[in-house]
Amino acid sequence: MMALSGGTAVNQGTITLTADEGVTGEENQLVGMAALNGGTVVNDTTGTINIDADYGQAFLSDSNSYIINNGAINLNGSPMDENDPHMGSMPTDKIWIRSLPGSGDSDSQTSEAGFFTTGALANYGNETLNGDLDVSGWLYNEAGATLTVNGDMAINNAGNMENHGTMHADTITTYHSLFNRADGSLTTDLLTLNGDITLFNEGSFTGSIAGNSYAQEVVNTGNMTVAEDGKSLINGSFAFYNQEGATLTNSGSAVEGGENTIINMTRTSSSIAQVNSGTITATNGYSAITTANASNSPMWIWNTETGVINGINPDAPLINLSRGYSFGNEGTINVQGDNAVAISGGTSSYIIDLVNSGTINVGTEQGQIDGTNGTGLIGIKGNGNATTINNTADGVINVYANDSYAFGGQSKTIINNGEVNLLCDTGCGIYAPGTTGTQDDHNGTADIVIPDAIVAPTQGDIPAPPADPNAPQMLSNYIVGTNADGSSGTLKANNLMIGDDVKVNTGFTAGTAETTVVVDNAFTGSNIQGADNITSTSVVWNAQGSTDGDGNVDITMTKNAYADVATESSVSDVAQALDAGYTNNELYNSLNVGTTAELNNALKQVSGSQANTVFREARVLSNRFTMLADAAPQVKDGLAFNVMAKGDPRAELGNDTQYDMLALRQTLDLTASQNLTLEYGIARLDGDGSQKAGDNGVTGGYSQFFGLKHSMTFNEGLAWNNSLRYDVHNLDSSRSVAYGDVNKVADSDARQQYMEFRSEGAKTFNLMDDALKITPYAGVKLRHTLEEGYKERSAGDFNLSMNSGSETAVDSVLGPENGLRRGKRLERKRHAGRRPEP
Repeated sequence: MMALSGGTAVNQGTITLTADEGVTGEENQLVGMAALNGGTVVNDTTGTINIDADYGQAFLSDSNSYIINNGAINLNGSPMDENDPHMGSMPTDKIWIRSLPGSGDSDSQTSEAGFFTTGALANYGNETLNGDLDVSGWLYNEAGATLTVNGDMAINNAGNMENHGTMHADTITTYHSLFNRADGSLTTDLLTLNGDITLFNEGSFTGSIAGNSYAQEVVNTGNMTVAEDGKSLINGSFAFYNQEGATLTNSGSAVEGGENTIINMTRTSSSIAQVNSGTITATNGYSAITTANASNSPMWIWNTETGVINGINPDAPLINLSRGYSFGNEGTINVQGDNAVAISGGTSSYIIDLVNSGTINVGTEQGQIDGTNGTGLIGIKGNGNATTINNTADGVINVYANDSYAFGGQSKTIINNGEVNLLCDTGCGIYAPGTTGTQDDHNGTADIVIPDAIVAPTQGDIPAPPADPNAPQMLSNYIVGTNADGSSGTLKANNLMIGDDVKVNTGFTAGTAETTVVVDNAFTGSNIQGADNITSTSVVWNAQGSTDGDGNVDITMTKNAYADVATESSVSDVAQALDAGYTNNELYNSLNVGTTAELNNALKQVSGSQANTVFREARVLSNRFTMLADAAPQVKDGLAFNVMAKGDPRAELGNDTQYDMLALRQTLDLTASQNLTLEYGIARLDGDGSQKAGDNGVTGGYSQFFGLKHSMTFNEGLAWNNSLRYDVHNLDSSRSVAYGDVNKVADSDARQQYMEFRSEGAKTFNLMDDALKITPYAGVKLRHTLEEGYKERSAGDFNLSMNSGSETAVDSVLGPENGLRRGKRLERKRHAGRRPEP
């Protein structure tokens, strides 16, 4: 059996190695199990390897692969000693890490031989390994997780690492790029990078980094700190990119014989570029950047426009360059401390350029105030006869420290086309004593152009980590059902995330009139999250989930006041009345609707405020009688008679209501100038009741109409007319209640009485040779309406008991009445005052 390139082969049976008699073989020719190029083979507890050939061997592996033997190995039928040469490659004693904790889990293991991984592993919990760790395959430490290796971690050729959590290892050696993400914290005494690889630090890194290959890179967008006294953060051969917003610092102190610098470039065969666009702060005797003597052709180190380099009491120059490096400052450099130097060029007879196009503060304004600047400081110092110092036209050097200088040392030329501001209290100058080199101060000498800084490498794609075995399952579209006896449905689950669309229904309200109810153990299990996401199916109830001491989720249901939920002023009174009388009958349970709009609609219906059709139809019927009586043909002796039957389109009201109506009118001439008219009518109605939710409608009943009119005429077309009218309506009706799951019909018997007295004076004008008559009139109308109370039936808790109501009003009556001789009559009436619309 063989495992290659990260694969795994497991023997749980029997492998037998045999050869023909007399055949001689070579080493590694006859092998039971082989692991090569990062593979892993396992002879399991039930596995057996029988070697029945002289040149047979149990195992074969290379340095990147693993052999695990938990089974039996026999040589010529007998158990074989583990030191026998027929064993071949020796099995490892290291513990194979097959999995890491899921979220919420913790694990700790100890092995003197150490541990190893194969394939992709992700840690979501807390893992502590007491022993060395070899990593083959991707290792992920996820957000919120902690991985501690109390030993050395080796990330082999087949390994990679991405950290989102908290990681600590004594040392880390890697042959592949590492990724410490923005939420990651990585701490190690020494991180060793080998070969053409990159450390991408976006989070927090504490420790030291070493590497000797010219191709290694560090890209920092986070925060990096060296904590050990005298140690450097970066030591060896690197291209370093401290990006905008990133920081490099030291928390330890310089010691005798220590590296005592944050970046320590030790490569001598060639120079490697460095770029700072973030902030480097060196304290406690540390320098920011130090380089060894390298190539004769200088490489640039940049402090770009966003770069800031701070030095407080450095024992050596803050930027301490050797042969092979030029320096370009486009940002800000601040230095403080006795005899401190901001930029010092290498001691060399080869060309070195030290260029300032930004700002160098020799001492600081604050340091001048608090007396911490020191004395004897120099901004830019040359150390070679081919060195050029250039403060360009954009460059500014501020000298705040006493007895300190902008330029110093040995150089070929000092070109100053910028500003040098001597802001000290005493003793400062442009050139330090003993400064050599041609001094070209604003004499037209051209500035040195700092080349564009090199660009940091990109990361490429990272494979997705294995899933968290304890990752919460997302619960959605779920309703916790509750019952009248207080019980509820219970969901049992571990590692559950309650989503935003998880609700509790209000079935419990059928069994209690309490306004606060606790639903116990709606969810049971471990690692249940999202209790706050639980809501109610009803706008009338508020749901608040909480986790009890056992990790289960209880839900507290609290009733909201109807008056607080309803948004329409027209239902305010009924909402308050319902709040005052709250109980758990069918009516109240039906109000547990889902939205505010549904509650507004329900309150309108249960209040009866929309039940207007029946009495409105009664007023229409009174007008219909008046029209039927006016149109009645005379029979004889002033008697007029008219009828209308069902089926006639004119005998229809709303909601498919029809009626039969009889109208009688008897006119008596009292004198030549007076007459008296008596009217009577009756109507029987038949209807289908309400056809609109909340409204009512006629189902049957009858109406009677009584009228008495008196008219007296005077000379010159004057007349005085008086009338008395009494109508009584006895109507059967039904009211519809329909919302949510409610569909009720409430029946009732309603009675309305209407009385009207009208008195008016009129004068008739004959025009156009009596062809046209105009009769203006004016008067008053007194009317009274009484709607008697009634009680509904057949709708249970939805039945209403309605009080009686009345209306009395006085209207002014004013208008013209037009008549043509040919028999046509036109009438215009205007009424002032309160008058129901028919």
